[in-house]
Amino acid sequence: MNVQNVCWNCSAQYQSFQYFCNQCKKILKPILANAFEHFDIKPDISIDLNQLEINYYEIQNKIHPDKFVGCSNEESLYAQIHSSNLNNSYQILQNIVSRCDELLKISHKESNNENTISDPEILNEVMTIQEKLEGINDEDRKVFILEIKEKLKIYLEDLELAFKTEDFEKLKVLRTKISYYEKVIKDSK
Repeated sequence: MNVQNVCWNCSAQYQSFQYFCNQCKKILKPILANAFEHFDIKPDISIDLNQLEINYYEIQNKIHPDKFVGCSNEESLYAQIHSSNLNNSYQILQNIVSRCDELLKISHKESNNENTISDPEILNEVMTIQEKLEGINDEDRKVFILEIKEKLKIYLEDLELAFKTEDFEKLKVLRTKISYYEKVIKDSK
């Protein structure tokens, strides 16, 4: 049985996360929700980032605190909280690593944001990449970064499969690898 939430203004009941009451149309008191729920999208590794951005601006346009100037203290406060939560959710969903963390949290398989590498094979792979990057010229570096990006694409496909098959241990390992690969790409710029 789902927990019923109640509108602070008209006492209408609702079950899942939403921004506004279906009855009185007032902004609702924020309830605990995950990043996917803030955008009303299915939890998944792959999401349409362009659509996410469009949705972000559409929702933000409706709930931004500036829209609630002159309203009750409750509405103003709720708009501030919703707006902040939406911003946080947007940041989480834009990045594949934080999106993985959110999926692990939703699945009750949290990774505790661990970026440490305990697997010697992964550690060796990361160290080999770093050593190679230190010893090559700019032109070779560009080629090597392209190779890393190709490897990253494979990891992303593996990550998607791990999520679909609910192989959360593999998802955690891939998430860690991807975070390091992204860091290498970022640091190479």
